Amino acid sequence: MMLKLSFLSYHPQEQKLENLTGQIDAAVPAALTETFERILSADWKDEAVIANVESIWGNKA
Repeated sequence: MMLKLSFLSYHPQEQKLENLTGQIDAAVPAALTETFERILSADWKDEAVIANVESIWGNKA
């Protein structure tokens, strides 16, 4: 796929997404693993965002 405008052209490089979950998990420092898991497991509906942020990061400030 190529996006072409008269003043700009962009050729995205192919990205391999094999084992993306494993790569992300390996990149998260051990100190942040619990926080990362809580972020992923939270219900991020509009009405729950503030409560989620407070429960995940509230005691970190």
